[in-house]
Formats: sequence, structure tokens, C-alpha cells
Amino acid sequence: MFDSAQVILIQLVKMFIYILIGFCLFKAKLITEEGSRNIANLMIYALIPSVILNSMMVDPTAENVRMVLYSLYGGALAMAVACVISFIFFRKNPIYNFGSTFSNAGFMGMALISSALGKQALLSVTGFFFVQTVIMWIYNIFLMRKEDEKPNIKGLFLSPVTISLVVGFIIFFAKIPVPNVLKDCISTMSACNSPVAMVVLGVYIGKTKFSEIFTTPKLYLLSAVRLLIIPIFTILVLFAVPRDMMLLRTSMVIAASAPVAVNTAVFSQKAGMDYTLAVKAICLTTIFSIIALPLSLVAAGAIWG
Repeated sequence: MFDSAQVILIQLVKMFIYILIGFCLFKAKLITEEGSRNIANLMIYALIPSVILNSMMVDPTAENVRMVLYSLYGGALAMAVACVISFIFFRKNPIYNFGSTFSNAGFMGMALISSALGKQALLSVTGFFFVQTVIMWIYNIFLMRKEDEKPNIKGLFLSPVTISLVVGFIIFFAKIPVPNVLKDCISTMSACNSPVAMVVLGVYIGKTKFSEIFTTPKLYLLSAVRLLIIPIFTILVLFAVPRDMMLLRTSMVIAASAPVAVNTAVFSQKAGMDYTLAVKAICLTTIFSIIALPLSLVAAGAIWG
């Protein structure tokens, strides 16, 4: 688990390079604010669904099916912890509540899991990603909306994310063959998600004073909840997952310990909220995760014995 520190550092370097590209493109006026909204739509309606489908296109062996089922179980436990703790601390502030609840599992979490534990470990976190995505969309409908806007319940069932999750599980459990050309397209699209998400974040940062990231006291509380409190309680509830599935446990801890999700800024912007606050939260928790995420893995090893 100590090797994860180096993996995290390398991944963060890549992340900040993508962010810098987005920042420079915005400052050079090559990407406008309207353009960033369009790119965000590309992520939500095409790239993220591709990530989901790509992770589910594997052989449904007995071992893989068991892994997916326990991943759903562990993911439900981990997200229950995140939802309850975030509600206790930030129930009156939608952005803080959303940001502390949802980790950056799509980019940083999955990338770290793949690098540190191997690509086969991605299947072990599919259930977590499924549960997080469904709850994230529910939060988006009820929390991240304009004051005069009614909750769009149909949006949960008709969203491309929900549809892709349902299709992905049908393909997996029904053993539906996917043509290689389609597999290649989905795989290529999913590979674009991480850099595009960070480029969008770079655009957001271009509209934010960097010094303000460190001068908002409540963001430090948010960082402690997202990077320390939630991971510790996640480690404890994962005792409910069989000990022989240590790969799944470790993957879950990495996903649950990642910084604030980039979608916090994306959904805040779409709802007309103060998305610059969300950007500050993403940046600060990403910086602190250099230390906090390896500590979570060390703590997991010590607690699980």
C-alpha cells in the first residue's frame, strides 16, 4: 500500500498538466464560458457513459459475477456512510453537501486503482461507481438545481448515465456479445473522459482567483470530511465484505478517499450556483489528497490487520 503514494503523485502530475492546458486555453480565449458548458455536456452525455460501459464489457465468469455483486454491496455501504456524514456536516449547503458526498472516483479513483492494483481491479469498483452515479444524479435533481426549478424525476431514469448503467449490467449478466468495432469505440471514448474533465476544471480555475482557494475556512472542514472522516468510516464498514476479497476492499478505499468530484463544479454551473466555490473545493482537496489518500491506505492496512 505504500507504493500507492508514488502512483498518486504521478497521477496528480498528469491531472495538473491537463488542468494547465484548460487554464491556458481559457486565458487565451480559445475556450469561452459557453464552450466549457458544451464540453461539460459532452462529458455527461457521452464520455462518462462510455466509462461505465467499458468497465462492464468483461467475461461474466462466476468469480467476476461474485466480484460485481459484492462491489454493489460494498458500494452501497460506502455511499451510505458518505451521505450520512455529509448530511450531518453540510445539510444546509448544497455545494458542500454534494462535494463531500461524492469523490472523484471517475478520474482519480479509477486511474489510481488501475495503476496500483491492475486493470482487472476496475471491475471490483464497478458497483461503487454504479451506486455513486445513481445517488449523484438524484442529488443533482433535488439539490443542484435553480430555486424556481422543479425536480425533474424523469431525468433520473432518462439520463444517459442511468441508461448506460442499465445497459452495462444487461450486457454483463446476459452475456450479450459486443462487436469489436463498438468495443474499440467505447474504449477510446472512455479514455477521453479523464483529460477532458481536467481541461474543463482548468477553464473553471481560469475564472477563479487561485489565492482564494486557501482563504475560505470552511473548505478546510470540507477537506477533512471528504479526505479523512469519510474514508475512516468506509474502512470500518468494509469489514462487512469477505476478507478474501481484499482487492475489492482496497479498491473501495481508494475510490472513497479521492478528492471532491469534478461534477460538483459541472452541476453547480448548470444550476446557476456559485461553481467557483466548487472549483476551490476540488483544487484544495486534490492538493491535500497527496498526503491524505496514502494515509487512508495505511490506515486500512492497520485496521484490517
